[in-house]
Amino acid sequence: MLPTSMAVLLLLQSTVILPGASLEAAIVTLARASGVPIGFEAAQSAPHETVALATPLDVRNQDPRVVVDRLLGPNTRYRWRESGGALEVRPLTPDGRPQLTLLDRPVDALMLTNVTLPSALDVVLKMYAPVGFRGARRARFGPSPQMLRSFSVHVEQTTVAGLLTQIVIEHGAAGWLVTYHAVDGNRGVADPSIEVFTFDGRQFGQSVPMRSQ
Repeated sequence: MLPTSMAVLLLLQSTVILPGASLEAAIVTLARASGVPIGFEAAQSAPHETVALATPLDVRNQDPRVVVDRLLGPNTRYRWRESGGALEVRPLTPDGRPQLTLLDRPVDALMLTNVTLPSALDVVLKMYAPVGFRGARRARFGPSPQMLRSFSVHVEQTTVAGLLTQIVIEHGAAGWLVTYHAVDGNRGVADPSIEVFTFDGRQFGQSVPMRSQ
């Protein structure tokens, strides 16, 4: 399996998804190639899952819904749904039910005016980060016009996942990722990292790990 960071670098300027690529990196490639905003939440039980491909797949000019099915395969731990022209790919429990995570936390009606992706993400993070928390920020490949694009978002009562999806829809050229990382080697306690990425490929985004428990 390719490490996620290496897979993202290899696939950044490509429309071909290789066998053994991480599912996270493949979702980024598909979103950028198709121009469709996609949100992806990794399964905590298998945070480094790879795509279910036996041969390379060029995703240019393909229906992203069909491609997602191929990436996940028949024995998937995930479900996907359409929401306002975007796709959300989220984990299932072992018995096939939607897995409830921090992304299902309720969000009241909210208006964000003239925000950028980083500032919109800050709003999301402050909803459940501990008071005074300062997480580790990460930006890859430098700033880009799309990352600094200004836009506005309005949601009625929704969830954290719904807000993230509405943010990338209103932005028009972005997606979101949520991954989990064991805390101090403890596989029973996971910190989530929330990231945004743009379609121009020059900045992958930023993340702030925080305790979900």
